[in-house]
Amino acid sequence: MVILVHKLAGDRRGMTLAFPLFFLVLISCSALVLDIGRANMVRGELQTKADAAALAGAMTADVVRETGALETEQDASGNVTSIKEIPGKATLKLRDADKAYQAARRAEEANGGSGFVSKVMGEYEVQKEEQILGSEETGWSGRISGERTYTTETRVRLKPGFLAFLGFKGVTVYTGGTGEAILLEGGD
Repeated sequence: MVILVHKLAGDRRGMTLAFPLFFLVLISCSALVLDIGRANMVRGELQTKADAAALAGAMTADVVRETGALETEQDASGNVTSIKEIPGKATLKLRDADKAYQAARRAEEANGGSGFVSKVMGEYEVQKEEQILGSEETGWSGRISGERTYTTETRVRLKPGFLAFLGFKGVTVYTGGTGEAILLEGGD
């Protein structure tokens, strides 16, 4: 029995089969890590663009002022001595969807826009105004999502990288951003 174990331990014939399989697994894992790292890099770039576009869309909000009231002061005989205007409340409201959309598109393009996307990915065709992207659509979308908020979303499909030889179709990268217009009280 000892002789058999010693003989099997010294047998190196299986290494010729094990080494290529181990090498293939190592290369595949390395390719997967590189593709995932590339997807995370692209997600970061797209997130910057989505946030900038959302903020630009929100910045188009109009200041809406409610009419104030007049306060009068009277003397003892009932004559009006002074009139003071009490200003009404000011709020922000996104009213012009096209204006917000155009501002968001300009901000997105200023940050590299679809030029960056077309270099890294293939499919970037759909651009929608005032709509949400469908689950399988790629592209950019911007819309007013609240009285003073603007939302953008980008969905792209990365071209397959190193794992293309395994039939890998790529990675879908999705980012979204929401910008909110805030009115600072007492500011200019």
